[in-house]
Amino acid sequence: MRKWYIHTIQERLRRHFTRNFSRLADERFVCGEMRYNYQCHRNSVHEYFLDNTKRIALVFAIDRRDDTFCLHVINRLSNGKYQDNTWGSEYLYHSYYLIKEILPDQYDRVPNYFDDHRRDFIRLFGSYWLIRLLRIQPTDIF
Repeated sequence: MRKWYIHTIQERLRRHFTRNFSRLADERFVCGEMRYNYQCHRNSVHEYFLDNTKRIALVFAIDRRDDTFCLHVINRLSNGKYQDNTWGSEYLYHSYYLIKEILPDQYDRVPNYFDDHRRDFIRLFGSYWLIRLLRIQPTDIF
């Protein structure tokens, strides 16, 4: 039951993001640092402090190789291109759907902001009681 319900929430999320959000074209990306440390929210904020012309964007990323997905944080450069400073050249294998750009006055709260959005999306597409009963966590979904 638990695995089935997790899969149901995942399919609802995937359908929602691919239908309702704009996919960022591959040409709009440049290669970034390949830290591969599962800390995209911290990497993007760090890049902003190194170069404050960079902005931060929250995206839904789908890996085209195995169809897995996650919420992810990337940078937008001053020239309008996007840069993934966690996956580096791996951006070539992902489809990114722009959820929103995070405002500069919120950059110090990006880790909390990121976790809050993961919880909110699960609540939006799942039953409160089933999530509690089955003890489903954001890490089970994303």
